[in-house]
Amino acid sequence: LSLLVGCQDNPPEPTFNNPFDPASPTDGDALDAQAEFEDGVLKVSWTHLTGYDIAKYGIEWSADPDVGYVDLVVDLPAGTTSYDVPDSVLTPNETQYFKVQAINSSGGFTLSSYAKAAGVAVPPWAKPVPDDFGRASRYMDLKIVVGRGDSILIADNTEMTDPDIFLAAAPGDTLHATYDWGLRDDGDLLHFFMVSFGGGFVSVRNQQNFSVSFAPELGVRDLSGTGTVATRDIMLRIPTEGVLDMRFAAKKEDLDGMTPVAPDSIHPYRLDDQMTRQIVWGRFGGDFGFDSDVSVMVTPDRLGTVTFDVRSASHIVETPFVPVRCFAVATQMRFSNSVEFADAAWIPYADSTTIPIDPTPGRHVIYAQYRNDWVDSAVLTDYADYIHQPVSVVILAPDEGSLLPGGTTLRILGSATGSADTTAHPLTNVALDLGDGAGFRDLGADENWSYDWDIPRFRHDTEVVLRARAYTDTDSATTSVQVTVTQLAVSIVRPLAGSVFDPETTVDILGTARPDFGGVVDSVTVDAGATHLLATGTTNWTASWLTPATADSIGVTITATAWANGDTVQSVVEVAVDGQEP
Repeated sequence: LSLLVGCQDNPPEPTFNNPFDPASPTDGDALDAQAEFEDGVLKVSWTHLTGYDIAKYGIEWSADPDVGYVDLVVDLPAGTTSYDVPDSVLTPNETQYFKVQAINSSGGFTLSSYAKAAGVAVPPWAKPVPDDFGRASRYMDLKIVVGRGDSILIADNTEMTDPDIFLAAAPGDTLHATYDWGLRDDGDLLHFFMVSFGGGFVSVRNQQNFSVSFAPELGVRDLSGTGTVATRDIMLRIPTEGVLDMRFAAKKEDLDGMTPVAPDSIHPYRLDDQMTRQIVWGRFGGDFGFDSDVSVMVTPDRLGTVTFDVRSASHIVETPFVPVRCFAVATQMRFSNSVEFADAAWIPYADSTTIPIDPTPGRHVIYAQYRNDWVDSAVLTDYADYIHQPVSVVILAPDEGSLLPGGTTLRILGSATGSADTTAHPLTNVALDLGDGAGFRDLGADENWSYDWDIPRFRHDTEVVLRARAYTDTDSATTSVQVTVTQLAVSIVRPLAGSVFDPETTVDILGTARPDFGGVVDSVTVDAGATHLLATGTTNWTASWLTPATADSIGVTITATAWANGDTVQSVVEVAVDGQEP
């Protein structure tokens, strides 16, 4: 009997080329997500991997991992390594959990079930108003929300000595409180620490950093487009946060002798009569305990660039009233049919006006001149050809090309005349068409007529033609102006109305929003039926919707709402979710 003894080698360790493989050394989680609350912001961060066709990242959020996660954002571009979680997602005094997914160019994604959850305890929520790093005032207004605890403790040091203590609002409600930083020097770094406590509970600490920055920016109200002024009596524009008193002078060394005045956002100041650039100095006493000296340069306008134009096609007018457009940095203007300006009074400057002419048909030369507190302009000329008609009508306001806000009321002004011999053919009626399909509205036979127009809202900027028609017993005449109605607008670009989706499918909802008059859209919200979605972006916004589970075909209304300066507007599309078997 012989015993054969052999030997064998252990197999080599497997090589893993995919760090997202659950069997790999990274356990399928190569992104190493982390979450931390720092300086008032909850930040989720992760490691970006190259060479794996990662096109974008998504963030999932949960308040209870046993219940599950929901998508927070799904379109962070490749290369992104952090995300600031919106305050609206956070629940104060609770632990929040986040997972990060990588998504490739084909739409494939890493398994969130293998991703490590990054958990972080959220402190009580505190938001300064305004939410600026630089603080102009020692008194910082706060909006505070707690989830637990009946008291709030705020201090400027890690030991929390000499704190301010506030009674907390009910959990979830907002407390408005003011914290006093005390006397400080400009540029001092301010450390803010806050906890909530009560009934044996003490929260994690909310820590934020600020800086003393008191240097009010002195400006001038009603500057022209060229940055010049027309009058010696200007209005200074002042941010008053943190200002206890203020004084002004033409020279910095004269500030000491000036009498301090109470702070105001607008303050009158008289410039010198010299037609050169002038400096206005301001000294502002701040509640941090120090003064700030600032200045602004003011330039008188020399009226070297001025214009004057007759606003009528081919310079033809059908009434002895000529609409003109003016441009000058001026305080007054005058017009005449003669170069001597006989009996032409100076009137307050306006960008447009109507000039009466001799009611004799033919060409009329019009002379114009501007003045401000320093100089008179050269004399300008233009002309109008007056063609007499038995009846005439003109719209005096709004002007051609005006930009008007939708949802407001505007008084339309105009004039109309019958024939020169009004006893033979007097004016019998004026009618107005607002371009709304309702036709002409009768206004009566007043030569100086008006109408209060409730300007409608449209989905986007819309050109509207206003027409006025005057009648005598034998004839009529019509005139028109075209205006543009602008308003807060929101539009759903995708999905299209009538789209049909499968149940439990992720749908990207895309859209745009635009404020009126170049303002700012504050926020956009999106609802898919009864489901409120988190929208990101404003001018171009997106939201992600997981269609509901259903075995039937159901209709869903998607509603986008834009908010701006207290105004709201909505856009709606109707889609369907079809779970019926084919």
